[in-house]
Amino acid sequence: MLSLPSELLEDILEKVERLNDRKTLRLTCSRLALILRPFVLKEITLNIHKYKLNPGLSLLRALASPDNVYSQCVRTLYIDSLAPSFFPDPEFEEKKEACNYTYQLHGLAREWVSDGEDQPTREYEELRTLLEPALQSLKYLMAVRWRWHHKDEWAMEPVMQLLPSFRSLREFSFCAPLLRRAIPFPEINTNLKVLSIDISLPTHSSSFEFIAPLIRHLLSRSKCLSSLHFDVKCLGLDPSSLLNFSTLGSPQRSLITHLSLGGWSRQAFEIPNYFPNLTSLQLRSHYGNTLEPLFSGLQSKQIHLQRLVLDIVTEPVLDYIATYSGLEVLSLKGPKWYSQPTYNENAERFYQQILPLHNDSLVKLEMEPEFESRWCFGEDNVEAISRCRNLRVLSVRVAYSGLPKPKKPYPLSYVFAGSPDEAANPVHLLLQTVSSKLPDLHTLYIDSARDPSYAHDHSDFMIQGAQRCRAVRSCIEASIKDPLVENGPNLKLEPREDPYDLEVLKWVRIFVGQEKVELDAELGTGY
Repeated sequence: MLSLPSELLEDILEKVERLNDRKTLRLTCSRLALILRPFVLKEITLNIHKYKLNPGLSLLRALASPDNVYSQCVRTLYIDSLAPSFFPDPEFEEKKEACNYTYQLHGLAREWVSDGEDQPTREYEELRTLLEPALQSLKYLMAVRWRWHHKDEWAMEPVMQLLPSFRSLREFSFCAPLLRRAIPFPEINTNLKVLSIDISLPTHSSSFEFIAPLIRHLLSRSKCLSSLHFDVKCLGLDPSSLLNFSTLGSPQRSLITHLSLGGWSRQAFEIPNYFPNLTSLQLRSHYGNTLEPLFSGLQSKQIHLQRLVLDIVTEPVLDYIATYSGLEVLSLKGPKWYSQPTYNENAERFYQQILPLHNDSLVKLEMEPEFESRWCFGEDNVEAISRCRNLRVLSVRVAYSGLPKPKKPYPLSYVFAGSPDEAANPVHLLLQTVSSKLPDLHTLYIDSARDPSYAHDHSDFMIQGAQRCRAVRSCIEASIKDPLVENGPNLKLEPREDPYDLEVLKWVRIFVGQEKVELDAELGTGY
């Protein structure tokens, strides 16, 4: 490979997607180190916490140095944590065990906690000293993506005040799980192409009134905004008052091609009229809203989306995506409630008639049904999914049938009702499909779905659902990690008959319930 010209090497190395692989290649020799420097430093992350101090502070020291050669390579900045005394919650596993409801378990995310040593420390002082010169050195920065947490409150104003100095900035993303005060947003340059605001506010927060004029100002001043994500959650207030589509100008002048809205109902129906150039749509809709006027409007105006992300599945949605080909990203979370016969009938229609229309174009597919049914991955739809040979990201849910019993005892007898031998192991079937039919896949998400037999028994279903979900997740992990099966009269552990090609574990990242599966070295994964 080293005999190739540098230009060819650059083209080849640009296709190496995983950052760890780029870093490993960079360590092999000085020539690859020089060529890969822009690729390795193209995106950097500030994730400074109690148990990850040295890497973050070392990065800031390098950027703040007057003679550094790294800043010119940086195009995207991720900010995950700027709090030396905080660390990821070590009691996360116990909190998962304490969940009584499935929706709590699916929505649970790792929090940041502190051991009480929040007083100024040497690390805080060094961080405060380094942050401003380090960020000022990023002259060619094009994107800032900040997942803010209250532990980083001290950094709010310093970082926000520096945003106007990034003259090349084209994307700004700000996500805050709970924002307790007004945001000191600066005058971001009018050449912004991507704006993403995703925040949660306390009930009747004063920040709500502050954000409304800010958003309208940004939208009215922007000259080339093409992507807008806006999701403000504030109990007791209507977020639709924050955004008026008329602010964007006439439909003929609208440049927005990517639109993402959260908690919208009335305004969603106007989308086809205001966004004639739309190619990507993401909606977090109100429960029970069919959105029929929206998809009828998209269909009548011949707006063919390339990316569609919804947390509700209804027949109007299926009718719409059945009218054309070319979807690149499709994410459907639902159907939300179990009802016969349309629940399974719609699944059959989707996998047999609709998905084949988008076989050649799909690169990301997320199918996350609420209940065990034919929407889940299994023998009924494996053939349809295997034809999407260009997939790079796949997220599915599986039914319990066919999975091994978990080693950890669970108190719920109905979790293990029925023989798991009645069906093929869906996890092994999935990994077989990935290894043989999906050569470009690099990320796989697997999770459980709810038991439909308890859908109408509200008390048992709601209280025991999380325990069942944890049990099934345990079965999924066992299927990934243990390629052995109890066989013979003495129940000896013997290799399964080609459960899946273990080589697939070398090049696919696997997540169960959003948690990455860390695999043993003896499986040959290289993780």
